[in-house]
Amino acid sequence: MGRDQVQKLLLRYPNVVAWVNGHTHVSNVIAQRRRAGWKTPGGFWEINTASHIDFPQQARILELVDNRDGTLSIFGTIIDSLAPLRWTGTGSPEQLATLSRELAANDWQNRVSGLDADGHDGRRGAVSDRNVELLVHAPFSFPVTVAKLDSPTLTTRRASISRALARA
Repeated sequence: MGRDQVQKLLLRYPNVVAWVNGHTHVSNVIAQRRRAGWKTPGGFWEINTASHIDFPQQARILELVDNRDGTLSIFGTIIDSLAPLRWTGTGSPEQLATLSRELAANDWQNRVSGLDADGHDGRRGAVSDRNVELLVHAPFSFPVTVAKLDSPTLTTRRASISRALARA
């Protein structure tokens, strides 16, 4: 099944809000809209993130948020590895990640000297495709839940966020 067939298939289902993949090896975001005349408006977002084998070996965090107005926001944040910049030859997982990044950076076939005609900076894609907020129609209503601020779930999440910020 090719890309066009996958798009047509996904557009048939109004509950699909995103198609997340790394197939193109370039970070980019594409709006896939339903044609006029469909009973359900909108479409979905195709969110591509370059492979971890491709320099600069970035990942993307996705968060889905109910805006409580009939729309959803998909927040996409590009993140970098915390691996050291120089490989020292030790066998630690961090050093393995460093070696991987160095090998990816030395791929002479993928070097770019500047932005291409579409504004892409190599595998990183265009700046407008990196850290994004994407809006889409909510395919159904979400139940409203209110968590107490002292609930164990929120307390645990706040603690883990605080630890992550302290390490940054």
